[in-house]
This record gives sequence, structure tokens and C-alpha cells, in this order.
Amino acid sequence: MEFNRSAIAYAGPQIVTSTALLDNHCLVVRGERIADVMPISALPASTPIKHIAGAYLTPGFIDLHVHGAMGRAYNEGSVEAIEHIGNALLSAGVTTALPTLASASIDELVQALDALSASVDISLSVEGTGAPTDAVSSAGDRDFADTENPTSSPRASPPATLRIPGANLEGPYFSHVQAGAQDPHALRTPSDGSVEDLLAYTDAISMMSFAPELDGAIPLTERLVEAGIVAAAGHSDGTAEDLQACQVAGLSHIIHVFSGQSTTRRVGPWRVPGVLEATLASEDLTVEMISDGKHLPPLLMRLAHRSLGDRLCLVSDATPGAGNPEGSSYRMGAVTYRVGDGVGLTEDGTAFGGSTTLLPQMVPIAVRALGLSIPSCCDGDIHPCRSGATERRRSLGPRVLGGSGSSGSRPDPMRRSGARALAHISDRKGTSMTTHMYEDLAVTISSTAEENGNVAAAAFAEATKAALATRDEISVILATGNSQLDFIDAAVAREDIEWSRITVLHMDEYYGMSADHPASFRRWMRENIQAKVPLRRFEGMRGDHEPYAEEIARYTQLLQDLDPVVCVMGIGENGHLAFNDPPADFDTADLVRMVEMDEVSRRQQVNEGHFPSLAEAPTHALSLTIPALLRPERVLVVTPESRKAPIVQATLEGPVTRDVPASILRKQSHARLFLDADSAARLTPAGA
Repeated sequence: MEFNRSAIAYAGPQIVTSTALLDNHCLVVRGERIADVMPISALPASTPIKHIAGAYLTPGFIDLHVHGAMGRAYNEGSVEAIEHIGNALLSAGVTTALPTLASASIDELVQALDALSASVDISLSVEGTGAPTDAVSSAGDRDFADTENPTSSPRASPPATLRIPGANLEGPYFSHVQAGAQDPHALRTPSDGSVEDLLAYTDAISMMSFAPELDGAIPLTERLVEAGIVAAAGHSDGTAEDLQACQVAGLSHIIHVFSGQSTTRRVGPWRVPGVLEATLASEDLTVEMISDGKHLPPLLMRLAHRSLGDRLCLVSDATPGAGNPEGSSYRMGAVTYRVGDGVGLTEDGTAFGGSTTLLPQMVPIAVRALGLSIPSCCDGDIHPCRSGATERRRSLGPRVLGGSGSSGSRPDPMRRSGARALAHISDRKGTSMTTHMYEDLAVTISSTAEENGNVAAAAFAEATKAALATRDEISVILATGNSQLDFIDAAVAREDIEWSRITVLHMDEYYGMSADHPASFRRWMRENIQAKVPLRRFEGMRGDHEPYAEEIARYTQLLQDLDPVVCVMGIGENGHLAFNDPPADFDTADLVRMVEMDEVSRRQQVNEGHFPSLAEAPTHALSLTIPALLRPERVLVVTPESRKAPIVQATLEGPVTRDVPASILRKQSHARLFLDADSAARLTPAGA
């Protein structure tokens, strides 16, 4: 590319693309355009660099569902409120938004639509840093670092602009039964004639949600689709059939999954699925999820993601309470709400009143709950552009704030308009880890084995905490061996793992070996875990029981009865998972098997000091099968050390094959691989 005197490079944070986190790269901005993303080493010496510390640099966030921020609501219907909210969103890193109107009187909604139709230009400049204007902000306990510029003189920041494709009408055509925090006095039916007043502003509306069971819902769907407006379902007490009828007419989107949705009911002896079940079973609906850590527990977030995949999109549902202190009040329409426990609540505390968290602050919560990578949460698996709501341009003209209004295609995530398409998020807490996606597998790389163990232990703690939130007790599968020691030491040292409610199983044992043998995995588990934490119980695999078929049957029954929710394992030097040596069986119905160990696997046991020679290393073992290892809700794979680097490279960069058993992990969206710098040393660098 060509550089000129107006070019400036931003460096320091990892740069988030749609597929990877780029280290040692910079983002080059020329005027109000992102000109390039390139290695710092390739940057011409004449180009000034702004150094930004301790965060991620991401494309601008898109929020399909946001009611307001910092004490102001879009329902107010004033240009002043629109500008105030716009500045709050921009400062957090949101660069495209659908201003969302809660149910209110038709007069109030018309006034708000009229204000949103006005020609407005929102600008924001962060004084004195010269940084991209929405790149320096704060997100609760995830602080955004200030910028430094040791190599160039200060210069003015380009103005940031908020793009508004159109309004999002959340109501007023909702069910009273599923009203949630919507104003019950404002709710109506689509057949009452009021639709005409709202659809006089079709060019200013991008999305409209309603309950599909209401009288007039199907004709409303048809009119919205004809006008190019996304028809969405929400706050509904209808059935799956009601939703399907509107889908046939063109409804394509669901607002905030699990919130304001009917579920299965009994009609006589018959079970009738509701909107929630229809949503989770759908094959083409795009679906919103609020990931503020309040509206949904991690279990429900994972259920939604597992059911919907890349049709799930994060939204904030942020209200005027976003950015306001605990105990403060705010209004939307005729209803007053309060900020309590980090979320919006009705005054009586019986229902959520939207969130008080802006979208960039939700990303670290989603990363932890779903086990996804930062790129997946920012621009990959759960991206709002798939809804189609951001593609509307029509005759909005200047209402596309800061944009030309000319393009109807999905924006390239790294080529959005100007320096305003940047934002910081940070949840790194002093670590130097990076996360990358290899097909469906998230791979986190830490600088040291100790850090790798700490990061994996934190993920294990989060997974067990989420599972115990809905169960009295759980079971987990844990691996043994030298490579697991940093993880185990970190896990037993944590105070947030309720071991007394956890039953531990393990994944293999040498055939014919007693529990007291120095190399016994039962002994390893007793000494490294059971002796250090108050387990509910430990269920060891009896390798010396005869006939061994009885032990296989016993342990199989244990796995079926206990149904482990988390599996933590490693990868062997030959790519094996447990003792499933190559060529591995990916499809067996067995949960436990007697296996013959290959020479590479046996030599690994000798090299790790478990046996003095190959002749004394066992030839057979009882082992969980690969389907058994992958059955739990979460699978964490801890694989440090340089001796694992060749097989890690084959696992992640070679074909998925039975000859490299661990390669099947690339097809597991519920799995996460933890590497240190040594085990990741042979991987192709991101962006290479």
C-alpha cells in the first residue's frame, strides 16, 4: 500500500480479525479509513505509531437491540437524547446500532420515530490521545488502557460517527402474559388499526418485534417483509404453530432468547411446544441473546449456542441504566426501573428491566460462558449482521449517521468506515495468552506451562460453577500424568471449586495393575487430588479386576449414571486421547474398552519415568473411548511441553484423521485446547 503524511499506525493490543488474534501487528489509518492491517516489522519507518497498551483492538460493535445509556432513552423522542446515547455507545466501541423503542403509547412512538428520522450527525473525540476515538474507554472491571505515543507528536482524532440503519420497534404488539418489563398499559393487537401510524415511518424502521399469536400478526408480518423491515417475534405466549405461521409469511428473527418466550404446555394429555422450543429447534431463524451474566446463566447460554450456532447474535438490550450507579432510577415509556445487582429491574424487583451492560462489556462474559474465542464473539460465531437488520439503507440518507447510505452488503469487518470502527475490550488480567480458532475448536496459547495450567483451571472452575448452579452435585472426568500437574495444582489451590459436590472419574488404567503400584493412575489421582481436596467421591477404574469385562461393564454403568459434565484430558505424543492410540475409533458405541497400547505410547510412559524399560511397560489398558471423552458438556484439553509440539501441529494443521486421534477435536465446538508456548511452537503464526 501507499503511505502518506496522513497515515498513522496503532499498535500494542492484539488485533481481532474474524478468525484470529494478531500479535505484533498494527492497524494503519489514513484519514477516516482503515487502510491496512500489517506486521509492525513491515511498517515504513516514516509512519508514526500510537502505542495502546493492555487490550484488544476489534472492529466496531453492532448492537441490534439497545434502548439507551447514561440516563437517556430513545423513547424520549429527542435529538438531544439520540446524541447523548450515541456518544455513550461510541465511547464503548459500538459503531452501529438499532435504536430500540420499548412499548409505549402510539403518540410517543411516533414522536420517537420522527426524531430518529431527522438528520443527525453524532461525533465524538477523545481529547489529547490521538487514538481512534472509540478505542479508549472503560468496561466495568475490564479496564481499557490509556494510549501512549512515544514516537510522534499529538494530533487531533478523527470524528467518530454512529451508523443507524433504522429503528427497532420492540412492541407494542405483545402478549400480556409474557410482557416482562414492558408497560402493560401500552400493549395492543396489530388488528386495532394503530399499525398504520407506525408504518408511516417504514423508511426509518429496520426491525419490529411482536407476538405471533395476536390477531393481525400474519398480515403485519407480510407488510413488514414487503417494506424491507425484519419481522421478529418476542414477548409471546403463543405456540410453535403460531410462530410457524408467521415464519411462512416471512418472520425471520427472534428477540432475546429465553426472555419473554412461552414454553411447552399441557393441553389434556398432549404437550404443545411453545415459542422457546420452536426457536431452539429452528433451522433458519436468527436469534438474539443477552450475555450480561444476569439475564441467562451460562448453562442456558450454552444451550442456545449449541442449538443455534452461528445464527445466534449477541445484543445488549441496554437501557438508560447502562453507566449509571447502583440504586439509580430510569424511565422507558411510562415505566420507571432501577439499577440493582448490575442489571435493570422493575421497581418491585420481580422482573428484569433490560440490561445495564453495553455490548463490548458482554464479550468477555460470552467468551467464558461459551468457551469461544474472542474472534468468534466479536465477528465470527455470534455476529448480528446475519439478522439482515443492519443491511437496510433505503432512503435513510443522513439518518445513516456518519455513513453514505449507499451500500447494502455486509461490511468487511476490517474495512469498516474509518478509525471509528475500532474498540478495545480487555479481560486479560495481566496474562499474555492468545486464543485462535481451528475450525470449531478454540485454542488458547499461554506463555508458560504454569500460566497454561492456571488458565485451564479457571475454565474448569467456571464450568463446574455453571453446572452446579442447576444441580446438587456433578461428576467430572480428569486426566492423569505429568502434563496435567500444573493444571491439577492450580485447580486444587482454587477456592471457587466446590469439590465436596463433585465426583471424579478418570479415563484409563493399566491392565493387571494394582491400585498401589507406583505407576497406577488410581494412585496418582489419590495422591494429587483426593488427598488435597474434599471430594464427594472418587471412582477409580480397577485395572486388576478379573474378569476385566466386569470392570468395563461397571465403569460403563458409572458413566451412564453419573453423566459427567466436564472432561479434562491431554494429548499423547502419538495423538492419543486417553489410550485411544492410532488408528482411533471415532464412532464406537462403547464407552469403555480394553485397548492395546502402541510402541510410541508405551515409550512415552517409560520416558516419563513410570517404568524402567519398554519391556516392563504394560501392553494393554482399560480406557474410555473417544465418544465417551467427548460426551460431557465441556471438554478441556491441557497439553503443554515441547515434546508435544509435533503432534499439536499435526492435530491442528493436518487432516482430521483416525491416524491422529486428537484431530477430531477440531470438530468439537464444546471443546477448548490449552497450549503453552513450547507445545505451540510449530504452529503457523496467525496472519502468516
